[in-house]
Amino acid sequence: HSEIGVEEMGAGWKLFGFHLHKALCVVLMIHLLCDACLSINLEVESDPYGALENWNPSDSNPCNWTGVFCVGGKVVTL
Repeated sequence: HSEIGVEEMGAGWKLFGFHLHKALCVVLMIHLLCDACLSINLEVESDPYGALENWNPSDSNPCNWTGVFCVGGKVVTL
C-alpha cells in the first residue's frame, strides 16, 4: 500500500500550474504577435504585389503568412 503525501501532491500541482502558465503565455504571445503583424498590414497603403494578401486575422498562426519567417513555430523576421 503506497500513499502519496501532501507534499508530493503539492509539488505535482505546482508543476502542473507552471506548465499551464507557460502554455497560456505562449498563446498570449502568439495572439499579441498576430495583432502586431495585422496592425502593420492595416498601415500599408499599397500592396501592388499582394504580399500581404494572406495576412488573415482568422488565421491565428502568422507563420503561415507570406513574408513571415519562423523557426520552431516562432516569428524571427518579416
